[in-house]
Amino acid sequence: MSVHFLRRDRADLTLFCFPWFGAGKSAYRPLSEAMPSAVRIVSVQPPAESGLDAIADSLADSLADTIDDQETGRFAFFGHSLGALMAYAVARRLPVKPAQLILSASRSPATPPPVALHELPDDELDDGLARMGGMPPERLADKDFMARFRPRIRADLATCETYRVPLGEHSSIDVPITAWAGRSDWYASPWLVR
Repeated sequence: MSVHFLRRDRADLTLFCFPWFGAGKSAYRPLSEAMPSAVRIVSVQPPAESGLDAIADSLADSLADTIDDQETGRFAFFGHSLGALMAYAVARRLPVKPAQLILSASRSPATPPPVALHELPDDELDDGLARMGGMPPERLADKDFMARFRPRIRADLATCETYRVPLGEHSSIDVPITAWAGRSDWYASPWLVR
């Protein structure tokens, strides 16, 4: 796990940003450039572990150290898609809670996904990715590219789609939550996000 301070200057709030599947450490650079100086953006790069619980344990330990070492002050989490589930899972484990949890384009962790994309045949998976709109059509049409990256996409989707709040544990956390959903998002529709 690594964190990348996209802006190092002191700020009133540090916003730790968790990426969607397939995104890298620079994914939140445009957000960092658009933010006022009162908000410092930190991009979180998850470890290469399988299973969201293992990832969340590792991230919670590392972020607890980072928050202490950097004298972060007030902080919040933002996550998009898989990053939203990561942000939630990490916030549950962190001894000091974020001031806000901001989540977008992700189902509630108590709700199963509408379809298990990671289990679909290649052509149906590619159709699902096209419907999500997160991958350029020319990439989806590039057979060599997809053959190389489809296993990684499947692994990330499996991490996202199989995550559930562990049995016997309450799914709520004592943190204000803002959740965003798109009306036309078939994979994380408003009723799944709620």
